[in-house]
Amino acid sequence: MKKTAKKLSVLLTASVLTASVICAVPAPAVSAASKYQNLVVLGDSISSGYALGSGEQGYYDIVSECTGASVTNYAVAGSTTSDLLNVLSDSGKQAAVKKADLICISIGANDLLKPAQEYFQKYQKDGETLVDTLKRLAAEGDATYHIGQLTKVTRDARNAAPDQYAAINAKLRELNPDAEIVMQTLYNPFEVTPEQYTGLSEKNQANYDKLMNFINNMELQLNKVIRGLENIKVAEIPDAFSGTGWLYVRIREKDVHPTAAGHALIGAVILDLLGVSGKTSAGVTAAAENMLMTDYQALPADDLALLKKYMAPSGRLFGDTDRDNEVAVGDAQLTLQYYTKALAGRTTAASLMTAGDFSVSDVSGDGAVDIDDAQFILQYYTYTLSQKAVKWSELTGNPNAPD
Repeated sequence: MKKTAKKLSVLLTASVLTASVICAVPAPAVSAASKYQNLVVLGDSISSGYALGSGEQGYYDIVSECTGASVTNYAVAGSTTSDLLNVLSDSGKQAAVKKADLICISIGANDLLKPAQEYFQKYQKDGETLVDTLKRLAAEGDATYHIGQLTKVTRDARNAAPDQYAAINAKLRELNPDAEIVMQTLYNPFEVTPEQYTGLSEKNQANYDKLMNFINNMELQLNKVIRGLENIKVAEIPDAFSGTGWLYVRIREKDVHPTAAGHALIGAVILDLLGVSGKTSAGVTAAAENMLMTDYQALPADDLALLKKYMAPSGRLFGDTDRDNEVAVGDAQLTLQYYTKALAGRTTAASLMTAGDFSVSDVSGDGAVDIDDAQFILQYYTYTLSQKAVKWSELTGNPNAPD
């Protein structure tokens, strides 16, 4: 039901996008942000910011930005629940945990992934990632055999999960009875794009569906344990990612870690869970603006609404396609280049441009970037040369143009 609802909301979102879609207007509200001064981050690669690019913010940066809390990050890529318990036994790290008023944790995925990776290593060919191996095995035969074997090799981790999570929670409460603890539930990192799915044969679609059901069921067992822990807040990341996981996970890069947009959504989920409102994040804004426009258009309506809750107004000039803070001939030329490249590739400019660039380039406000926009940008520039003030709505004849 959740997945179907999100697909319907994607269609609704795409149908109402306009050139000014990136601009967010934060609602004034009383925020819980001032409660938090010291944020301690614990866990695995998600909390360590693994695979984030230069300038991209992790979810913890976004939480810090909107609360003002200073961040101490002890997360280590590859960590399991046992590794986290070892971290919590370190006296130096204990001191930071004792001072924290907010603790954010992602842990447990590696408890399942590590035995699964060990299993697949015997099938892995040179140069293959885990994602490559999964795809090839699904194409070569029935997934049922591998699912049976994976069930066996992950059994110990699943059986140990209740005790491991309980021990983590107990240790944290021993060190700090009063801090707000937020623990993320585990998401499925292997959701592919609709195009990738429909490109599979009927047999391979069936195999893919079996693997997805298996992964979801394995993670559900750990997520039930997390949801049953006392005195913690649960950030339901699977609910946010499910159905459009390829937008939030680097699966197209053969990686299982969150994209900048994924971190932005995790951050927004946590902030909303904490009751933080009336705050905006440059990190959330940048993550949204730097998505491909086609990906931005595919955001489910509920996800987009949550992201917009923490997005600041873009601040970019309409017509400034090349990001140099002025509208000039180069902007018109670049807009025309996007249009002609899209024509040559039998696609649209939205598939080539970031959401931020697309939004400021669609000066006509018609939901497309084309030759008309390039001409209008050039006309606007000529007005500025003669020091004449003009509005985009007047120039384009469209009252909905983004003045």
